[in-house]
Amino acid sequence: MRTLLTRLPKIVLFCCCFNSTNVSAQTQRFTRSLNELGNSWNKIILPNDIYGHFLPPFYDLRVYGKTSTGDTVEAAYLIRSLKQSPVISKWSLPIINQSNTNGAYYYSFQVPSDSIVSRIQLDFGIRNYDWQVTLEGSDNGTDWFTVLSSYRLVAISNPETNFSYSTLNFQRVGYRLLRLKVPAIIDPLLSSATVQFQQPATALPEFYSTNLQQRISQENKKTIVDISLDKIMPVSVFLFELAETEAFKRSFSIEYVTDSTNNNGAKQYIYSILSAAALSSTTSALFFTNEVFAKSFRIIIENNDNAALNIQAVKPGGFGYELLVRVSKPGNYWMSYGDKSITAPPIRYCSIRTSFYRLLLHCRCWGGNSCRNNNSLQQQKFLVITNISLDADGIDYSTARMVCVVDD
Repeated sequence: MRTLLTRLPKIVLFCCCFNSTNVSAQTQRFTRSLNELGNSWNKIILPNDIYGHFLPPFYDLRVYGKTSTGDTVEAAYLIRSLKQSPVISKWSLPIINQSNTNGAYYYSFQVPSDSIVSRIQLDFGIRNYDWQVTLEGSDNGTDWFTVLSSYRLVAISNPETNFSYSTLNFQRVGYRLLRLKVPAIIDPLLSSATVQFQQPATALPEFYSTNLQQRISQENKKTIVDISLDKIMPVSVFLFELAETEAFKRSFSIEYVTDSTNNNGAKQYIYSILSAAALSSTTSALFFTNEVFAKSFRIIIENNDNAALNIQAVKPGGFGYELLVRVSKPGNYWMSYGDKSITAPPIRYCSIRTSFYRLLLHCRCWGGNSCRNNNSLQQQKFLVITNISLDADGIDYSTARMVCVVDD
């Protein structure tokens, strides 16, 4: 039994097939019991003290189990970030009335109860137009209020070009009825109106306790803030707490420790740049970055000829992870991790499409001749993911990594 693992970015998973990297429970340095796992999928929140022992990003994590017959099995799992992705709602608006008068066509739409609308995609039957449309909203069908006025929609279709812009974008509204006016001499042949609404993510980051040291470099006109966490953590956001009453703006960069060296008995840290931005009295003091697993950070603020800012605190934060384990055979299961010898194999391409735990996979294979027969799942020795239809057991896989187990 072999495993392979992949990265799942937002919305899609990425799939690859791994060549012969066989990790056994005996080579791992750490284990943690997973008690009372039921059949199918099980959810476990990863504790904060575990991140410093992984080989990022979770390449060395394996889930093993021992069955009642004494067999050792390996379970498929997902690692999913607790950070929520924006939720995009999409539905069709029913056209309840349409008419034309005085060189204009009118369309009335009924909005589902308690629905919020901010974007409508229109589909017209004619392929060449240039209109200045009006959109209105009402709750009673008598009193109408302007949502958009003189909003341009245009389409050009000829042997040399094919272009159209037929999307209405506006501030969020919650009217029960919407009415569209299209100034046109001929029938626009409106066939559908589709609403798209993006609900922002609601998950809040966890901010970690820090040991903060601040110094001002007068020679280089910089403020340098060194931050240390108690342990390695996933970090993707920084909150600046400043005690300033005057307007200000300062450029700054965020670095994190990636390695260290000894120079005549003194430890010297090696930093990599994580992000660069500007602090301002008119913008948010919350800055999001790419996620890193790190413990020590350095903030460098460019003061130039300005006075140094009064920094009260800089708080790194981030989102934890949860483990989703797929149990197919009852037994006692545990996580195994800490093998630093795992390396990624070279890449080679081929296509496969198959169903795995009710997920639709579009995969690429890594190395070897196992990709020759695309019709046989058994030929795909280390199946990982690359493009996934996210609909399995009611779980949202919009941010996750996945390991699939395939019989050799």
